[in-house]
Amino acid sequence: MSLDEYDIIEVDNRKYRVKKSIQPHLSISNEISEKINYEMKEYCDEPDCIHIPSLSSKEQVEEIFKKAEITPRTTDCTIKLLIPNKLHGQIIGKGGINITPIKEECQCKIAFASSDDTPDLVRIEGVNEDKVREAMERLKNVCINVFCSLKNTHTIQIPFKSTDLLKQIESFQEQLIKIDGLNPNYFQKPQAMHLTLTTLSICTDQQIEVASKLLEDMAPRIYSILNNKPLLFELCGISAMGNEEATRVIYIKVKTNDEQINKIIEEIKQTFNKYLNNQNQNEAILHITLFNTNKLKNGKSFVIDASDIVKKYTGKSFGKYKAESLVFSSMINKIMGTKYALINSIPLP
Repeated sequence: MSLDEYDIIEVDNRKYRVKKSIQPHLSISNEISEKINYEMKEYCDEPDCIHIPSLSSKEQVEEIFKKAEITPRTTDCTIKLLIPNKLHGQIIGKGGINITPIKEECQCKIAFASSDDTPDLVRIEGVNEDKVREAMERLKNVCINVFCSLKNTHTIQIPFKSTDLLKQIESFQEQLIKIDGLNPNYFQKPQAMHLTLTTLSICTDQQIEVASKLLEDMAPRIYSILNNKPLLFELCGISAMGNEEATRVIYIKVKTNDEQINKIIEEIKQTFNKYLNNQNQNEAILHITLFNTNKLKNGKSFVIDASDIVKKYTGKSFGKYKAESLVFSSMINKIMGTKYALINSIPLP
C-alpha cells in the first residue's frame, strides 16, 4: 500500500484512509453510506501508526499475490509473480518437495527465474485457467509458511565504537589466544562489538523501508524514556551462554540502568512486533559477544569448556561507556544471504 494513494477523512470523530481515486459519499447524518462499496481503511490515532502501513510476513505475501499478472488465453493461462529470489530455494523445498505436488495435481508448470534481468520472476503456466489459479493459491500458502518461518535477519542494536574500549578488547582477545588457548577464528571483531536489543524477521525491501521509518519515528519516545540524558553502560566480567562446561558463546557482561533499558527494549519490541509480526519475545540477556563457535562457514558448530576462563576473568573490567546511537542493521543470515550492515540509526543523548 502506498500512502500517496490515500486521503484522510474524518467521520463521527473517527479517521479513515480512503483511496484518492474514489470520492467518499456521506449521508446527511454524516455517516458512511452503506450502499457505496469503496476501499476505506480505518487507522489508529497514535503518532507511530498514522504514516506506517502494517507489514507482517503474511501480509507481505498477500501483497505479492495481489499484484500477480494473470494472462488467460483461449488455449492456456499464465500467471507472473515477483517473489524475492533469495527465498526461491526455500519455497521450492529440498528435491522440489513443496512445488512438485502442486505442479502434478494442478497439471501446470511453475518456473523460477534464472535470469539476472528478472531474478524475482516466478511463472505459473497451464492449459486450464482454474487449475492455474488453484496452483497460485497453493503456492501462496507455501510462501506464507516460508516467509513466517524466516528468523533473525535484522537487529536493533547499540554499537560500541569507543577507541579505548576497542583497544582493550583487542588486547584481551590476544591474551585469551596466547595464554588460554582459544582459537582466534571464532572471536568477534572488536569493531563489530554491539549490544543486541532485539532481532527481527524481515523478508522484503518494503518491510526494510517500514522498519527504518519506525526507528526514526520512535526516537522521541526513546529520548523521553532517557529524560534526554546519556545512557551509560558498565562492561564488567566474562560469562558463557548456557552451560559453562559446554558452551558455544563467551561474552562480556553489561550493566546499566535496568529500568531505562527494559523500557527501551519493551518500546522497541512493541513497535516492531506491531508491524513486522516478529515472534522473538525471549528475555534479553544484556551482553557483548566476544567468542562464538557458531561462526563456522559450513554451518556446524562445537562446544568448549569455558568454566576456567569464566572463573579466571569474572571480575575483568572494561570500564564505563556512553551509548551513542541506536542502530537498525541486517544480520548474517544464510538463507537471505545477508551480512551485518547498517541500514539506519538514530543518535542518543
